[in-house]
Amino acid sequence: MRSRLEIEVLTPLFIGNGDKYAPFEYVYECGCFTPVNMDKLIEINYKEGNTRLLEDLQKGGSDLYTLCRNYSVDYRRFARYTLNSPRLSSRDEVLQYIKSGGRVFIPGSSLKGAIRSTLTRYEVNSAPGLELFTETITKAFEAMQDKNATRKYSAQRLDDETERKILGMTYDSPFRFVSISDSDLHEADVLEVSELKILNICNGRVKWFHGPGSNVDDPSIAKSLFVEGVKRNSSLTCVLTIEEPSSYIARESGTKNPEIVNDMVSKINEEIKKYIRKEYEFYKVYGSSAKPISDFYSNLLGMAESFDDNELLLQVGFGTGMLSKTIIEYFDEDLKSKVAKISKHKYYDGDIYPKTRKIVFEDGLPKYVPGWIKCRMLPDDDRL
Repeated sequence: MRSRLEIEVLTPLFIGNGDKYAPFEYVYECGCFTPVNMDKLIEINYKEGNTRLLEDLQKGGSDLYTLCRNYSVDYRRFARYTLNSPRLSSRDEVLQYIKSGGRVFIPGSSLKGAIRSTLTRYEVNSAPGLELFTETITKAFEAMQDKNATRKYSAQRLDDETERKILGMTYDSPFRFVSISDSDLHEADVLEVSELKILNICNGRVKWFHGPGSNVDDPSIAKSLFVEGVKRNSSLTCVLTIEEPSSYIARESGTKNPEIVNDMVSKINEEIKKYIRKEYEFYKVYGSSAKPISDFYSNLLGMAESFDDNELLLQVGFGTGMLSKTIIEYFDEDLKSKVAKISKHKYYDGDIYPKTRKIVFEDGLPKYVPGWIKCRMLPDDDRL
């Protein structure tokens, strides 16, 4: 089955390329963020004899806007693009969104990863799945007690290892029958710079991360993380192909749990609604300080419950948190405690775990949880 997947971005979506813009690589002015082609700026100013600018640029310590203003250089000559942005200081870095030839897209691998994680959570509701995770985590925890052990563990690594036991490697995974293309390409104007802050539950109260070992009540003084992300209400399209394997092909190829890709949309929506309800309850507990987020999840759940059979929700990309990528929500207190200690996180009996969430701020207020998209499957007309 080949379908066109129409994607509507519901909350700012961040998929990084591993790079970031330092303060000397962009200009912030009047609510606009403009990254600059530094090679071009250096080449042209060298040819024009503006060596003092280049010397000061090499010394560092100043943002690019100040340097260009001091030497009467029009930075717009070297602009890559310009995006709307919250206020940036002369010390702020901005994480870059992934691009191809300067154009914006959603990688098919990110979409497939979100589908795989969601279906893993759905499958783990069964006893065999939970037993596998329990066995893997318990063995890792016991191995850590050996002071001479050299292997390092993390919650994500353990989750990946157990997921492979359930879903197999590339050659025997049921997801080899599922392929998703990269989305269509868009100009940079579908992006904007967003501000994220980290909500942290400390002793049953909402706090905001200020720095290592420091959390504050007032989010306005909390540490901010700035990222390029796809704007809300943006539309992108990709192609989803699902080959439902026959029992013969699945058996002969040694495919693990091939039935997982059958009736995929309804399974994803069932699991996503369960996840949304839990997150809604998480935020609802903390009253007015988290009310915009609990309201957001209430509206999102209403949307999911009114979906047609060809529509689904996914959470994709950076900032979506451990719960969206692992099955830890199904663990009992003992297992959560072991995962926390493996990950070297503080944990006390009865603690919420994980207790942090990344939140998108707008106009100084918490507004969204990042990475939510709505997908609609339609017959493919070969538009891509």
